[in-house]
Amino acid sequence: MNVVCCQVDFILADIELIGTEFLSFWISLAKYITLIDKIVALLSIFLKNYMKYNYNDADSYYREESGFDSLNY
Repeated sequence: MNVVCCQVDFILADIELIGTEFLSFWISLAKYITLIDKIVALLSIFLKNYMKYNYNDADSYYREESGFDSLNY
């Protein structure tokens, strides 16, 4: 009887260890995904602002140099 109880305890301990390792893996994966998501969001904000300001500057420079005015299009 004592041997069976010890085996059950070892099995339960193994299941608990596997469960905590599995859970910690998913928690760390979620942290990395959240970090990557934040980095991508910051990059997209930066690129939107960069493209907005640089595209407008290049567009106005092109209009001035070529004599093309979009209001008189």
